[in-house]
Amino acid sequence: MLRPRPSLVPVAALVVALALLSISCAGHAKPVLVKFDASVLTAVQTIASVERELSSVGVLTPAQSLGIRLKLRPVITLGEQATTALLAWQPGQQTPASLLHLSTSIGDLLTTVIGMLPDGTAKARILTAIAAAQQAWSAVIVLMGDV
Repeated sequence: MLRPRPSLVPVAALVVALALLSISCAGHAKPVLVKFDASVLTAVQTIASVERELSSVGVLTPAQSLGIRLKLRPVITLGEQATTALLAWQPGQQTPASLLHLSTSIGDLLTTVIGMLPDGTAKARILTAIAAAQQAWSAVIVLMGDV
């Protein structure tokens, strides 16, 4: 039997934290940090949506769906931790470890998902969402190193 899909509660918590982040960040850091947080949220939502769609039409086996969901769970958890760290981060502080762990988790998730999916629109949607998250992550790392 399949485990239940990851709860939408963590995703909703990320949306709330994203709103708080946009209010609390100062100066030029605000747009960069908000873009990163939003892009990770979009990537998580895209992967979850594609997994559900492909599972419902039988493209993914139950084991493959479970594998994707198991890799998605740490990304959601680390995304929440990264949002909390971004809310607390001040210029001059080190890059929060949760951002580095989140990047690793997104890479693991990408490897798992891309290895399972056939070429096509679904794979392209995921690649696009994760590429945007990785680009935003790079901007955050540059910002945190520059300020």
